[in-house]
Amino acid sequence: MVDAGVQRLFVTSTGKLWVGFAQSAGVAVYEAGGLIDQKLPRSPPVITNITEGPDGAIWVEWGGISNRLWRFRGGSWRLADSDTGLPQGYLMGLTPARNGRLWIPVMAPNQNGAGLAYAVPGERRFRWVGGRFDYPNLAEDGRGRIWVTDRHGTILSRDETGAAAVEKLHYPAVPGVRLPDLTFDTRGGAWGATQSNGVFRISSVGQHTTAPRKQVEHFSVRDGLSSDITKRTFVDREGDIWIATDGGLDRFRFADVHSVPVIPADPIDGIALTASRDGTVYARARRTLYRIGAGEQPKVLISDFKAEALCSAANGSIWLVQRKHIFKIDQQARRELFGTPSDSILDCAEDGLGRLWVLTGIRDAWWHDLRGWHRAALAESSTLGSGIAASSDGAAFASTGSILTVISGSRRRRIDMSRLSLGDITNVDASAGGFLISTTSGLVRVRGDKIRYLDSARYPWVKALRTIVQTPRGETWLYGAEGISRVRTADLDGAFASPGSKISRRLFDFHDGLPGGPQRQGFVGRQAVLDATGRIWLATSAGLATIDPKAINDDRPPLRVSIRSIAAGTSLYRDPTKMTLAAGTTSVTISYTAASLSAPERVQFRYRLQGVDEGWTFAGARRATTYTNLGPGTYRFQVKAANEAGEWSPSSAVLQFEIRPTFLQSWSFRALCVLGMLASLWVAHRLRTRAVARQVRARMAERHDERERIARELHDTLLQSVHALILRFQHVAEQLPVEQPARRSLEDALDGAEAVIAQGRDRVRALRPSSPADDVEKLLTDIVGAQQFRLPAVRTIESVGDRRSLSASAADEIAAIASEALSNIARHAQANRLDIAIGYGPQALTVRIRDDGVGLDPLVLREGGRDGHYGLTGMRERARKLAADIIFDNAADGGTEVTLIVPASTAFAPVPARRIRRTKGRWFGFLRARNADPRDAG
Repeated sequence: MVDAGVQRLFVTSTGKLWVGFAQSAGVAVYEAGGLIDQKLPRSPPVITNITEGPDGAIWVEWGGISNRLWRFRGGSWRLADSDTGLPQGYLMGLTPARNGRLWIPVMAPNQNGAGLAYAVPGERRFRWVGGRFDYPNLAEDGRGRIWVTDRHGTILSRDETGAAAVEKLHYPAVPGVRLPDLTFDTRGGAWGATQSNGVFRISSVGQHTTAPRKQVEHFSVRDGLSSDITKRTFVDREGDIWIATDGGLDRFRFADVHSVPVIPADPIDGIALTASRDGTVYARARRTLYRIGAGEQPKVLISDFKAEALCSAANGSIWLVQRKHIFKIDQQARRELFGTPSDSILDCAEDGLGRLWVLTGIRDAWWHDLRGWHRAALAESSTLGSGIAASSDGAAFASTGSILTVISGSRRRRIDMSRLSLGDITNVDASAGGFLISTTSGLVRVRGDKIRYLDSARYPWVKALRTIVQTPRGETWLYGAEGISRVRTADLDGAFASPGSKISRRLFDFHDGLPGGPQRQGFVGRQAVLDATGRIWLATSAGLATIDPKAINDDRPPLRVSIRSIAAGTSLYRDPTKMTLAAGTTSVTISYTAASLSAPERVQFRYRLQGVDEGWTFAGARRATTYTNLGPGTYRFQVKAANEAGEWSPSSAVLQFEIRPTFLQSWSFRALCVLGMLASLWVAHRLRTRAVARQVRARMAERHDERERIARELHDTLLQSVHALILRFQHVAEQLPVEQPARRSLEDALDGAEAVIAQGRDRVRALRPSSPADDVEKLLTDIVGAQQFRLPAVRTIESVGDRRSLSASAADEIAAIASEALSNIARHAQANRLDIAIGYGPQALTVRIRDDGVGLDPLVLREGGRDGHYGLTGMRERARKLAADIIFDNAADGGTEVTLIVPASTAFAPVPARRIRRTKGRWFGFLRARNADPRDAG
């Protein structure tokens, strides 16, 4: 479609861009980064015009004889030729008027010229009003009147109501016009292309004049146009005029700053400026003194003379300082008054007492009154660049690079700017109630004993200013290397009072017509002055220039900000508003812009990405930003723009995008990580438990080995020796007579010795480790039965879970703990019932012994035992050997409850390998059965 050639562009009231093509390609709408064909039926060879009616309908036309006009509304097309009443002929361009009418010139092949037709709102048919125009084009002015331009000129055809115009306004055509068009600018002028001879402009269209030809200006290649074959004119929303030519695209822009060619630049001595008290401006350049009255052009006042300095004086006159002489000049004459205190004078000023102050080339300050010259201060260095400014009763000047000397009456002050870290002084200007001192790094205000300053780090445009002018309109103009800036005086005072306060500023530079920058620093004196009409006159490196603050158009439309694209990885998405980016995206680049054709380099931006930026980020003139290290989530990007006047757009352009998470960034993966961490902790706990169990078993094994050794030693030495001794005593006893009392006593002693041997064997047997107990219930039953003290008559022992064999070490310790618990019940509980519960679990063995007796003393429970009694302490020590927990408590319904919890790894004997293999086999068989295909069954 694009290859067919673009013929027309039109932007609707809703912001859509319609494109008309040649080669019967029809029309399309640019949307979402691409062209969307609107399916125009029976497309003509060329689209010659696209416009929008008052009802929002789109009209498309071409210049043929048939199938000339289409109407698009509600998503459908209608050919408007057959039912609109338009006569046969060539259509010359549809023009909508603000009163709702649609105007169109029609040139019939058999007629001498073209006539006009119009349609009123609500009617489908056009009404013919006729006329004789030679290839006309229509345009509506700011008042709603219809103008016609053709090869013979431009006339007012219809008034605001659509009736024939009563006023006879006609402006002649420029020579050689072929097919003119017409466009009105924002200042009441009209511009027209000619197709053959450049472009014409009619200034102040509609004003009665006796010389209308003088109002028609002509611009051609000789004036800078890219070509004399001009096609169309266009006025953008900022008031700039664009001309499409065969050679390119040209722009006309209304300049706020105007050069004054009568007064050229003076590269040797520079241009010196001053304004008298009545607002008359005086300028010295190239050995000539000019006088510029209010609203007048510069006039030569004195020629062929050399003046060192100019400054204003009382009664509308000025001081003119030459090398040896000082003159006072007014509108009537030039009078020589007295000589100078030095051969070299840099600057002068008159204070409120009428005294003349001068600054010499060696930086001496002098003042003159009726008694003659008086030296006010001696030079401290030969600093160049800054002048002298007078106040009501004194003056201020730079005596060194950074030292400001202020003289007020008989008082003299020295202010060291270096303490403020603002660099050297570049100029001194008088201000209301004090002075404004410009430095290389800031701006200082001195009022009495109060000093306030602005630094260039926060306000970059205040550095190295050459002159400051404050106007009755409440504006302060600051002239420096960037150009001349305008701020509100109240804002400037507010910033002095509260540093960091916002100052709205507008810059005027070469884009606005400023012919050059300030003169070089060696030219001392005022570089800008204010005249009686409020205009500001500027001495520049390219000559004199002037700016009229009252004529500046500050009514700028707010900028329309748009987001052009977002780039993520290798993908680029144009004109995005809401979108989803690929999973794993971590970096995006967002491009944005604002529709400002007048001064795009002055447009400033600020943006923020909600969820990332805490506040707005000032981007300056940058039109793209990049964010990195983004994670998954939804983001909202906003951007605003400020025009050259510093006014921010009321609304921001918004882009909402979502970054989907990868699997590693998803919640499911996080849940798996949590589960994995928990599993790791469980495995670590299991490994730790097993390690502790191994340590316990190792210690128990060492203990059992030691017991076995002791048992062997007792059996093989002590018991055997005692047994041998008993046999010997037995032999002796048998030799004694039966009736002898000694034999009876000896036999009784032998019986006691045998009992001791029996007890010794029992102790040796106890020292040897027991074999694993296959039944914990039987072990505890045997312990209950072996108690020497009386236990409650009602006894129960219950087991829960799959029974497992105890390890030998655990069985001994459990038996000892149970024996002590049962012994305490028998001796102290006064119980009628005893309940023992055994729980076999996968993680632990639980043994709970409970009675219904008197329970434990709360003090014993709190303290963990009673002084001099070690039963409970011994039970705890045995439990620690097993890495077990033991709990002593009183039951809610009375009695004592002792709970022993032994880890399975410590309590139970290791499972034989055969059993493990059997268990694994059962599990594998279960899994195979579960995963088997049901169709394979049977």
